[in-house]
Amino acid sequence: MPSGKRRSSMKIAIAGGHSKKAPGASKYLDEYQCDRAYVAKLISALAAAGHTVVNCSNEEASQNAELAEEVRLANASGADLFVAIHFNDGSGDPDNKPTGTETWIYEKTKGDLAKSVAKKMSANVAGALGIRDRGAKGGSFYVLRKTTMPAVLLEVCFVDDKEDEAAWDSTSWADLTNAFVQAVAGNVVSAKPPASPKPPANTSGASGSKVDGKFGGTYRCNASKLNVRDAPSPKASVVASYTRGQTVVLDDRYTIAEGYVWGQYTAYSGKKRYVAVGKHTGKPESGDYLLKV
Repeated sequence: MPSGKRRSSMKIAIAGGHSKKAPGASKYLDEYQCDRAYVAKLISALAAAGHTVVNCSNEEASQNAELAEEVRLANASGADLFVAIHFNDGSGDPDNKPTGTETWIYEKTKGDLAKSVAKKMSANVAGALGIRDRGAKGGSFYVLRKTTMPAVLLEVCFVDDKEDEAAWDSTSWADLTNAFVQAVAGNVVSAKPPASPKPPANTSGASGSKVDGKFGGTYRCNASKLNVRDAPSPKASVVASYTRGQTVVLDDRYTIAEGYVWGQYTAYSGKKRYVAVGKHTGKPESGDYLLKV
């Protein structure tokens, strides 16, 4: 049985919540894509820190089956600690402030390991993102009460909060993984400055980010080469490209910036990617870089 005590080298079972067929929450961020990307980075970081890692992520078709498989894999591993990675929703985004990070442990937990890790993990991840630390809470989630070792459920940030999305997109993997690894080690890391509130919405129609249910969909590349960037700007870093005839599926949200209309989508890494649809003329043009199919 797991000792329930922190050691410098532990066996850690980790799972990204949900599956492709039961994908979880999605709005500005996609929970499934983001938690899988984070878990992949955490496995490497934890191993580099000297821990043995068991990946309990799975692709069961229903939510109940996926949760049951997480528990089965974790309990079979004999791990000292189990951590489930999730992204929250239900913020309502009522203001210009990030909603935050929180952790959960089983409400009847008696040992100190889960409590200590949960408290530090919430603080560290929130600090890395520069968003509010909502703290460690007690609950009765299935994966917390059914696992046989100390267990923590991490809600990284809210998928339906624009400020949380911006914090996730702008925070490096190094900072995010270090926050987690240090929490497991029992350390609290220095937080970066809190995210600044976004400026008031621009209502002139000339710039800013907007949502239009008719904008999203499949587009075909109408240029010999069209760069994909990490921000809606021709000065932003190029992370990929499309060639004439290739297609891309864009979200309903678009941004008008620096004379261009920028479409966006979420990459498998969980990060937002931006591509210029065309010059901002106020209407679709036959010479646009992307033409809706």
